Amino acid sequence: MPSLADYEPIVFSTSDSNTIDGVTADTNGYAGIRIDTSQFNTVKNCIANNGIVGILLDASCRMNEIHNNTCNNNNEGGIEIADNSYN
Repeated sequence: MPSLADYEPIVFSTSDSNTIDGVTADTNGYAGIRIDTSQFNTVKNCIANNGIVGILLDASCRMNEIHNNTCNNNNEGGIEIADNSYN
């Protein structure tokens, strides 16, 4: 049985002012990198391929930066930003 780490290996939830730099999150059950209810985080120079979504900014995210990432071959998209996120 897959673990939660196999499903979404990198998750920030209610976590502010962090940087994810140079991480590979490949072949995931849903999102390679997910940020939820967090602000002022940076995701850069990462690889998030072969999942459902590469990088997901979920509900209540604001002022996060995403740049210079590679998100290929994800079923629903490379980078997804939820409707109520301000980034």
